[in-house]
Amino acid sequence: MAPTSTPPPEHRIAPLEEFPGSNDPHEIEARAAVAASIRALGHALVGRSHSVDLLRSVATELDRVVGRLDSGEPRAKVEANMAQRYLEDLPREGDRLDRMPERPFSGVAAPSGLPLEVVLRDGWAVTRCTLGPAHEGAPGRSHGGFVAAIYDDLTGYVLGMLGLVAYTGELVVRYLDGTPIGRELLFRARLRERADRKLLVEAECWAGPVKVSEATSLFIQVPSERLGLPPGLRTA
Repeated sequence: MAPTSTPPPEHRIAPLEEFPGSNDPHEIEARAAVAASIRALGHALVGRSHSVDLLRSVATELDRVVGRLDSGEPRAKVEANMAQRYLEDLPREGDRLDRMPERPFSGVAAPSGLPLEVVLRDGWAVTRCTLGPAHEGAPGRSHGGFVAAIYDDLTGYVLGMLGLVAYTGELVVRYLDGTPIGRELLFRARLRERADRKLLVEAECWAGPVKVSEATSLFIQVPSERLGLPPGLRTA
């Protein structure tokens, strides 16, 4: 039987400062709006028929917009964020775990990928999403690479649940059925095993009552002392 997930509450833990000054709510909102338009552009381009003249006109307009955005100053991520995870309180049941608006795949302000709202439920990182035309591989089904990308990103949220920093060593995806386009999907992930610095995370995807895929991800924990912190923080 498919798992159930209740709607997330209003409570939310504070976002991390990914880039210097990036916690300005007005900037986050503006960047999220641009990212949403870019993602919508991809679906409109792939999912609709267009004349050659229109496509060429849009390409010219986009080149101008890209030129305006590319004129800004370069940005660099805040390195202290990794160490900060070891020092914070762990999230509580019902907390929303999407703390980085510009998280490369699932952030609301990320121009590529799919924004995910991830919630801690009964030890699982849970999210619901719907894939669109730009994700389609076989007719009516998602390309497997997008499913794998969701697993790669979602299993990383489990590290946030545990207050750990780790890198992916291996990701294995098993496709049990076609992943439908245009239908709500439930993805969830949790810690299965932990041995010293190795963490094995399991995950699954449901389309209604049907499990369409499952995955395991092996992470290797970064010791706290390598991040300039006291040794042995949150070890197994």
